[in-house]
Amino acid sequence: MSGVPVATKFVRDELCWLVYLMIGNYCYLAAGMGPAMNLLSSELHLSYSIAALHFSAWSLGVLSAGTFGERIMKKFGKPSAAWMAGTALCGGILVFLSGVHPVVTILGCLICGFNGSVMCQSLCTIMADRFAEARVIAISESNFVASIFCSLAPFLIGTCFRSGLNWRIAIVLPIVLFLVFFMVGRPIIAGAYETSPKGVQADGKLPPFYWLCWLLAMFSVASEWSIIFWGADFLEKVTKLSKADATTSLTAFLVAMVVARFIGSRLVRAYPTKLLLRCTSILALCGFLVFWLGHSVYANMTGLVLAGLGIANFYPLTLSAAIGSAPEQAGKATSRMSIATGGATLCAPLLLGIFAEHSNIFSAYGLVVGLLSICCVIAFLSKWQSRSYTTDV
Repeated sequence: MSGVPVATKFVRDELCWLVYLMIGNYCYLAAGMGPAMNLLSSELHLSYSIAALHFSAWSLGVLSAGTFGERIMKKFGKPSAAWMAGTALCGGILVFLSGVHPVVTILGCLICGFNGSVMCQSLCTIMADRFAEARVIAISESNFVASIFCSLAPFLIGTCFRSGLNWRIAIVLPIVLFLVFFMVGRPIIAGAYETSPKGVQADGKLPPFYWLCWLLAMFSVASEWSIIFWGADFLEKVTKLSKADATTSLTAFLVAMVVARFIGSRLVRAYPTKLLLRCTSILALCGFLVFWLGHSVYANMTGLVLAGLGIANFYPLTLSAAIGSAPEQAGKATSRMSIATGGATLCAPLLLGIFAEHSNIFSAYGLVVGLLSICCVIAFLSKWQSRSYTTDV
């Protein structure tokens, strides 16, 4: 897509902040599943394989939401779909926390993955309708807020555990916050959405450009989760850090993503999507190469940070461009994107682990080089729509 830059005013209103916090609340839960599973596995004496099934169930839920999310939004309306899915998400959390058998806790993860994804799809579609061409700012800023919530989850879960409190207290927090959002936010979404341009939710096929964005999102998310899932193992086996240091060092990647999304939420106001995506793709690939091929801890860590800075903004930029390619089909566009992210988180770490098992983690990480190289090709060969924005804080 191509076009003349258009100046569009973006205002952070009550609806905007509510959506940011609700998406961040879900991402807090998703990020907390890793440390929560570590503690739950010890309590229930779960094997690695059974523990891994929890993450697979969550990803399968997200993948399924990509097929059914649009239908739910059409049947009940986007605001109602968001609240219904959020309520079911809270139910899934309770199922997970109350389970004393892996069948129950895995079911809880499946419920959380599906309903959390449907809720976020509905909220992103509401934002796309509300802000039209300026949606890139809203999506970028929501991802920045989500990154902050993600970084808080391991800290709060670990703090509860070290303090002698039950770690489940930290996982109950999203339920409490959702109840607050529900009581305060229902009139906000209902009122704001009624006065927003909803657009015509047309049927039919999504345009070819959308599927290009879809592929870029899938490959970038696959790269991101391959680093998150296996990065500590790489640092331990290749860089020769201790297990504790390797696990802690991976925090640098997550912090870099928080910083990058903050910077990205500012840059989208002044620079076109195509330029930001091209810079992002180069930074991500070069950073990962330094991380992968570095011969010292300093080189590895520098590369890890650069990779985080690059990978962070792939998803918000591509999601905004994807919705922009078919604004009259925003519900379908956000729903189908969940298939890309769910499939990437389900398959990429698993495939990388299989390769590592048959060779080693160093060789397996060559797959990530291939994924990021494809992202570069897509970013440079595609025609991206250019827009400029003004913002009211």
